[in-house]
Amino acid sequence: MRGLISCYSTTGNTRVVAERIATEMSEQGMEVVVRDPVREPDFDDLSSYDVVGFGTPTMAWKPSWGFYEVLGLVPTQKKLVPSFVFCTSGGQPINTLRTMSHSLTEKNFLVIEGLEVTAETNWPVARQFGEKAKGLVGKPEESDLEAVGPFVQGIVRQLESKNLRSKVFDFKVSPLHLIGKRAGPKELRRAMGTKKVDRKRCIQCAACAVGCAARAISLRPYPIFSKHCIGCWACYNGCPTEAITTSVTGGRGRYKGPALAV
Repeated sequence: MRGLISCYSTTGNTRVVAERIATEMSEQGMEVVVRDPVREPDFDDLSSYDVVGFGTPTMAWKPSWGFYEVLGLVPTQKKLVPSFVFCTSGGQPINTLRTMSHSLTEKNFLVIEGLEVTAETNWPVARQFGEKAKGLVGKPEESDLEAVGPFVQGIVRQLESKNLRSKVFDFKVSPLHLIGKRAGPKELRRAMGTKKVDRKRCIQCAACAVGCAARAISLRPYPIFSKHCIGCWACYNGCPTEAITTSVTGGRGRYKGPALAV
């Protein structure tokens, strides 16, 4: 059997989970590919896989807007494609998996499983206020990934039996769900503040532009941010020289990635 994992990850936590899922699937005898949909926006071959996984971080208590940017490039499938979903969050995924499932169903994917993994908060607005505000420091740890094994085994059992069942994700009642629904790209972009580039630090490496799911950054020759920015902070956290700052955080609270190696 062949599997594809399309993993949108802003700072690496979701990628860690994707790689662990791929490892577990390989141990189950599957041939697996992990694809970064921002850097490799290739979705023409999805129907050739036995199962396709979609991963995203949770942002504003729902799937990140980067996930929707990616999903917009995915064509509606001509035949039903088995799939699974997973997300990372700072402890409050709320209805992320349920929302992902609904969106993928509209593209003719059959979501058969879902997994939530706790990860360290990578939101600089919170992180700038010190160690306690960072929350869940060092996660995901190995113990957080123990659920990946049973998760993969459940997927493989369904694929082998050909008895595929749509996963039902219960609705989680929370005021954060309503707040998240109101937080669109415009609101998240405003919450990020005005972005600036320190030209003395910027090395014009294009890492920010290449990693931008919204394709909102161009180099002329220094980064220019367009109104298509979705406020995901990937450029801010990922700049290797910390050249990007904002009016909200200055240069504080950056998250440099997970403790676990990918």
